[in-house]
Amino acid sequence: MRRFWGVLLVVCSLSRLPLSVFGEGLQMELLTEQLEFLPNEPLHVGLRIQNRSGQPVVLGQVNDWIRFAVFDVEKHLVLKRSDPPPGEVFVLPNGQEVIKSFNLAPHFDLSTPGSFVITAQVNVRQWNETLPVNARRIDVVRGIKLATLVQGVADPEAPNAPPQMRTYTLQQKRNAGRQQLYLRVAAEDGFEVFNVLPVGSVVPFGRPEMHVDRRGAVHLLFQNGAREYLYCNADAQGAMVRRHSYQVYQSRPKLRVDERGNLEVVGGRRTPSAMDWPVTKLPQRTSILP
Repeated sequence: MRRFWGVLLVVCSLSRLPLSVFGEGLQMELLTEQLEFLPNEPLHVGLRIQNRSGQPVVLGQVNDWIRFAVFDVEKHLVLKRSDPPPGEVFVLPNGQEVIKSFNLAPHFDLSTPGSFVITAQVNVRQWNETLPVNARRIDVVRGIKLATLVQGVADPEAPNAPPQMRTYTLQQKRNAGRQQLYLRVAAEDGFEVFNVLPVGSVVPFGRPEMHVDRRGAVHLLFQNGAREYLYCNADAQGAMVRRHSYQVYQSRPKLRVDERGNLEVVGGRRTPSAMDWPVTKLPQRTSILP
């Protein structure tokens, strides 16, 4: 029975046929926010489960309650490095749905451009059944390289050791009709990728600024609207430290190195925004209606 479901899932997925899986009263499908990803970009996949079985369903009792697999266009399995964290046990009441999120990028080798199909199977322990999930097809594409900087980063635990060399690459890719910027941080040889960080959308005529300070932290400033700019600061591992929004006010924002060698934003006006990181608590609007 389980082998039958596995074969059916793979065949339907790779043939790109629409497949609405409805087994034992559970309707399940895989979701992604976009269909195109850069190599090593975070790949957040949502598992949507709708319960129409007439009874509550308990899921997640075992670590392998969900099993992912990724195939290329030639139906070859993509190298799997590890299993995504399974999460906690949860109960899905009848008539309700839930979306569970998994980041598959650290667990599958999607470093090469191409087309891929993500599949999954869910084990329902209370029914002693393993059910297939509606598959998702994605493309891994090469982005447009805008700038590259190489910088040595000192190891804080071994300050006298030779610095670790980092390659910082600013890339661009179109998402939902807008140009999106990404920061790729990797070892100098490019084999070890620390992160591919989406930092925000950019206007077509914009010229992003990128600088790396003496600690290996990256500073980005780019225009993402008619009069709006985003400033992003990421550490040497490619993790976002801060993201601030600016508006043109008397002059446009620019990055400047002060007399101590620190990078700062000058010009423009800092404005709280939903794009900020850490999240800025925006003032609540008060209604004048009774």
